[in-house]
Amino acid sequence: MLDKTITFPNIAGITNSMSWSLNGFDFYILLFFAIVVLLCFFFLRHKIFALLFSIYISYLVILFFPFNLWLKNLNLELTDKIKIWGFIGLILVLFFIFSRSYIFLSQSGGVIKSFIHSLIYGVLNAGLFLTLLILFLPLNWLTKFSGISLNFLGSDTARIIWIILPIILILFINKKRKRPGRPSLY
Repeated sequence: MLDKTITFPNIAGITNSMSWSLNGFDFYILLFFAIVVLLCFFFLRHKIFALLFSIYISYLVILFFPFNLWLKNLNLELTDKIKIWGFIGLILVLFFIFSRSYIFLSQSGGVIKSFIHSLIYGVLNAGLFLTLLILFLPLNWLTKFSGISLNFLGSDTARIIWIILPIILILFINKKRKRPGRPSLY
């Protein structure tokens, strides 16, 4: 027989190693996750997708924008601030544009299904935003995060997971089931 031992992480040790003071950023990270999840309960589904899409597009624009050519006379600290505020501002502008266009409009299910989807997409929105925002933060700001927060949001593995996971879940959660018979007219 095969014996497998499952070990669970020590939750008390993890929470004790996080910085819960207002000087550290771990408290603000958890607060941000909670606020975004609560806001996603009030958004319609197409607005949640518009927010996800605007985060992806904003990241790509800021990542490939030629800051070195256009802002070469500015110091590195000011360039980092421009990247951070440009990222946040571009997310807001694109979210406003995409939420008005109804590109991502889809039918929603029942109350429980909508609740679960809002919870999942809220966590994914917050995680994706924070992971990509950490990329633009200067090193002296990163020292205010605990090691667990940096591993959870700032490591290369975490970044890949936070970028790919929303796409995978959108593909699998929104899969329409084919019903037998004639297709609908809409």
